[in-house]
Amino acid sequence: MWCTVFTLLAIVLGEAQGYGNGDVRLAGTSLFNTTGPLGRLEVFMDKEWGTVCSISKGAAQAVCHQLGYEVVVAYDTVLNLGISIASNDTSILLDDVNCDYDTIGEGSQHILRCAYTQQIPTYCNHEVDMAVQCGPERTYDDPYESQVRLLGVDDTPSSGVILVYANQQWGTACYAGFTSMAADSACRQLGYTNAMDHSGAVMSTSTVWIKSTTCSSSQPCLKECFKHPTSPVTCSSDEKVVFVNCTFQVSKKNMYTSGNESLCTFLDSGPHYDTIIIWGTVGAAGVVFVTSLVITILLYIYIKRRRHGQYIQLQ
Repeated sequence: MWCTVFTLLAIVLGEAQGYGNGDVRLAGTSLFNTTGPLGRLEVFMDKEWGTVCSISKGAAQAVCHQLGYEVVVAYDTVLNLGISIASNDTSILLDDVNCDYDTIGEGSQHILRCAYTQQIPTYCNHEVDMAVQCGPERTYDDPYESQVRLLGVDDTPSSGVILVYANQQWGTACYAGFTSMAADSACRQLGYTNAMDHSGAVMSTSTVWIKSTTCSSSQPCLKECFKHPTSPVTCSSDEKVVFVNCTFQVSKKNMYTSGNESLCTFLDSGPHYDTIIIWGTVGAAGVVFVTSLVITILLYIYIKRRRHGQYIQLQ
């Protein structure tokens, strides 16, 4: 529902700056039904689209996450999954792509976060190119607090208006107060290493959660850049929200980690959550302290009166 609403109301002034390094797509078929999207796996590297020779289940999971889908349903060669073969002039760009499979769905969010080789063996050919099928569930169908997604205007998964989930509602961020470091953090939360750039986009109607940001250059989660909102905010008069182009720079792969739900949720951050946790902690400690004090006093009275031949029956 939110995707439809935002798509209808967004007039995008920012532009996707082509494809980001490491972008993926499922090509060779238009199949999409209740079982989810299916297609030949292609990756964008060195300014061209190419195929992939072999991948692990964890890498297939990363591909689905990168495309915004929750689970991987199948991965196999194009022949075994009934997908058309790539043309002879299409390069094979990756082989032996391997990521650990995460049974709770928090695996890698980007194919280049996986181990891989660009040394393509002679047995790789387009008949054994890999195809992937993802389940129909989207990663934002059951969002976590402070989750980030990009509302795109085309088939570029690495570009779009930044949406943030807060207080059980998707919202945007003000462009005027959104720093380049915050843009980097938003991209990292989605699995990328950094933002190529960010610009302004106009939405005629949208809930806005982020007025301004302050963060360092290494944050893996956008939540580190702003205080958890308790109510919507208002942007400046131009009413611009943030449009970002994310990319993956292999040289920064080990410098900047990727965010995920465990790292980036606001479960114990923000003013109203902090208040609950602080008072909860103080309350628990207070109960223990008072209980210990009462027991100590009663024991002291008991011992003292025993010494004087008196005994107090504790009720």
